[in-house]
Amino acid sequence: MAHDLCVAEDMACIQTIETHKNDVTSVDFGIDAMLASGSGDGMARLWTWVSEDNCYIEADCSPLIGHKYGVNSVCFSPQGTMLLTGCGDGSSIVWNVKTGGRIHTFVPATAGAVRVCRFAPDSSAVLTAGDDGAIRVWNLLRRTLTRCVWAHEGAVHALAPTPDGRLLLSGCSNGALRVWALADEPSPSSPSRQQRSLTSSPRHASTLSGNTGPLETPLARVEAAHDLGVLAGDVSPQQLLVESESEPEDEAEASGPGGGKRLYHRYLAATGGNDNAVRLWDVRSPACGGCGSEVRAEVAPAEPHHALLGHGSAVTSVRFARAGSLLLSASLDKTARIWQVSSGACLSVVRGHTRFVFAVAASRCGTLLATGSYDQKVRVWALLGERRPPPAPAPAAARLPPPTLAHAGQERALLAHAEAEVGAAPSLLQRLQPPDAGAVNGLSFGPRGRMLASAHGDKMVRLWVRENATSRFAEADCSPLEGHRYSVLAAEFAPGPSPQLATCSLDGEALLWDIQAGERADSPLQCAGGGALRTLRISPDGHLLATAGDDEKVDVWSLHSGEMLLSAEGHTDAVAGLTISPDSQLLVSCSADGSIRMWALSPPSAQGLFVLEAAHDLGALTVDFSPSEGMPGKCRLDAADEDKEARGKGKDGHCYLLASGGNDEAVRLWRVRARFDGGVLAYSGECLHVLEGHTSLLTSVAFSPDCSLLATGSLDKVVMVWQLPAHLVFQLTGPDGSKSHTKRVVDWSPEDVDQWLREWGMPRLGGQARVARVYGVELITCPVQDVLAKLQGCEAGEASVEDVDIAAAVDGAVNEDDIELEEHIVQLIHWLKHAEATGSFSDALPDEEPPPEFLCPITHEVMRDPVICSDGFTYERAALSEWLLGRRFSSPMTNVPLSSSRLLPNVALRRRILEWMFGEVPPLEDEFAIVQPSAPAESPNEDPVEVEEGNKADS
Repeated sequence: MAHDLCVAEDMACIQTIETHKNDVTSVDFGIDAMLASGSGDGMARLWTWVSEDNCYIEADCSPLIGHKYGVNSVCFSPQGTMLLTGCGDGSSIVWNVKTGGRIHTFVPATAGAVRVCRFAPDSSAVLTAGDDGAIRVWNLLRRTLTRCVWAHEGAVHALAPTPDGRLLLSGCSNGALRVWALADEPSPSSPSRQQRSLTSSPRHASTLSGNTGPLETPLARVEAAHDLGVLAGDVSPQQLLVESESEPEDEAEASGPGGGKRLYHRYLAATGGNDNAVRLWDVRSPACGGCGSEVRAEVAPAEPHHALLGHGSAVTSVRFARAGSLLLSASLDKTARIWQVSSGACLSVVRGHTRFVFAVAASRCGTLLATGSYDQKVRVWALLGERRPPPAPAPAAARLPPPTLAHAGQERALLAHAEAEVGAAPSLLQRLQPPDAGAVNGLSFGPRGRMLASAHGDKMVRLWVRENATSRFAEADCSPLEGHRYSVLAAEFAPGPSPQLATCSLDGEALLWDIQAGERADSPLQCAGGGALRTLRISPDGHLLATAGDDEKVDVWSLHSGEMLLSAEGHTDAVAGLTISPDSQLLVSCSADGSIRMWALSPPSAQGLFVLEAAHDLGALTVDFSPSEGMPGKCRLDAADEDKEARGKGKDGHCYLLASGGNDEAVRLWRVRARFDGGVLAYSGECLHVLEGHTSLLTSVAFSPDCSLLATGSLDKVVMVWQLPAHLVFQLTGPDGSKSHTKRVVDWSPEDVDQWLREWGMPRLGGQARVARVYGVELITCPVQDVLAKLQGCEAGEASVEDVDIAAAVDGAVNEDDIELEEHIVQLIHWLKHAEATGSFSDALPDEEPPPEFLCPITHEVMRDPVICSDGFTYERAALSEWLLGRRFSSPMTNVPLSSSRLLPNVALRRRILEWMFGEVPPLEDEFAIVQPSAPAESPNEDPVEVEEGNKADS
């Protein structure tokens, strides 16, 4: 979309808002030109644009009251459904902009005033910083503090993430500018690769150790970015992919993905400070190429226009506008200025306030400008010089219901009803009771949740399958499996694409089964400890095998070497159940003595971490972790640790969902919190639900891989399958769908390429891309013929039943048996290259008005990743994920509670949008380059180049 820079020198003031009772400290624009303002009166206010009257009116849900002191920062979420406010009392509040309801309040144990707050680009995290010099990252879904880094010695006033969410820039009152890694990019083959990341869990962070140690070195820094202090900062939405002129450093780099090209992400940052200057910075970070290399960065003055001079006093706010082509600045000299980024020229000086101007922002449509001042006023200006430039309204068909007073009250009630479902209990979905079967001793779900294995007291292992995610389980044709001489006590599916099952028995043997053949796959594994093996588990990373039984010990073996790594003691009766956390960090065991114990696996330690002595009356027989990744969480501490926390020495940790069953015939769901520092320092366990229905002892529990189902088994010979509440499923799996939204193609791993092809309904080709190790950088830098040759040079990937079901359900999915499949692939790569060639998504949009069906009902903007929700409507994936992050488990269009959190890609609509944006595919020889050659960034010690006074608008 073209961005004409027809900015008038004399800005027209459309409206002056005089509602706040104190200085206006911050302003921001959301979707549909919604305006938010924060003030020293402790309130944040929302304003909606009325096209008929060409003015703003205060929203029905405004003001937002909840802070004790002045509001220093307001920020809309990337999709515009939430507002974040930061306050002088140290708290930050996330609000529902539609109803004005408070979603959550984030309050650290010790903190000064919050000076700046931002959302992560994928909406999954909230970033806050302020007077204490710390940067805090809060997980919006878990409502917990993920990281706390003591980043600066002075107060932090500038905080800006890059558009892809890889880096975070911060600036403080001492004049320092620093760059941090905001998100992990782990290697697919090395999940535990250490990264210098703010959003990673502590066990994955080596450089940023949170509030547990001394300040570590950031990725890049400029110690004197501004004399007397940095007061504001922002990063342009434009992001370029550049190629370094230097040669590859080694043979491995030369032969890597992308033909050995040294590719860099290039970002443009702006800062303002007490030296009256606006400064531009060139930030570069090597593209990982999907190989999981550690995040690195360098920062240097942007040439040739590094320092933009013209303000007569300190610069208090800087914001990029119109897809990064303009830069806005506000100052204590009572003016705001509009700069052309490409030339560094001042296009306009905005005058009208009678006191200091603290804040400036431009609407997302690029037609309006808002300023906030110490004179307690918010002024709205016509950015393009027109007297009355109303924002382009969304078509009526794409609008959400209007927020009238009656509707707002009704929605508050509906939202309260939906939020009340947070406490809803799991429901019984199905009972499985084969004739003449023995007691159920063990359960395990297959890798994709379509297969369930049950171990029985009649020496048999039974397999249950279902056709799709909504059908019921039925016994498989190859079931039952016979091979044990005595009762089978446990069954466990091994991780990986090929279905393999491990079982153990009273005969002391562990067997491996080939499920497809329905027969034993290897010779039995004999336990050296003697006695019956009652339970076994394989770690999710596939490296460890844990066994336990009548000898009251827990043994951990290396699957690769066969070496025993751990033999732990502590239980006083037979160990009946084992489970390993999804990150392979923790092992939990339960015993007939009624206790549940936790052990560390990284590294293995025989010293127990904690014990629940009376988890189940009369004995605990089975445990299972939810297969979701460990959830970042804040632990409950004892008095000594609370003192440490008060001094900023506390630990962050992880939260897990654990199910247990026992002789009391009940299943209990626990939330277990644990803190890591080489080992677990603290823990807490909270019982969430108690499930009842079996008529005898509970012997086994198992979560499905997508966390939507829980299977329970008992001596009553019945297998029960429970449906878990949708809110609990989303809390465990929800963030996965939104995090990929900001990842650039050049950073895709073969697994990401596989996922991209599967979303287009081509699972077999996705499997080929994974086997052939096709990286995203190859898709956009190598000739299409080379990519096709690499895909065709390996065996066809296997498509699971689930993939086939999804492909059949997706309207417009590519038929992999089509003789024109190659043409489809060429077209997809062509669109991918075009999308990657533009610095931002908005730049790729045509100038013509989009069809109404291309607009997301939530954001009213063109969708880049349309998905179909269970309510039947299509939304932008990131917008719907953000909607659910606010714990609104109802349809955005109907307010009816959603029946499922499952999202299906709307391939047909995505294809139409891409055709509208980029047109038909050109011939193969008409490929174009999207990577720009670039010289290395200059050193930050170079003297800055300042814009000549003659290039600036005269004040």
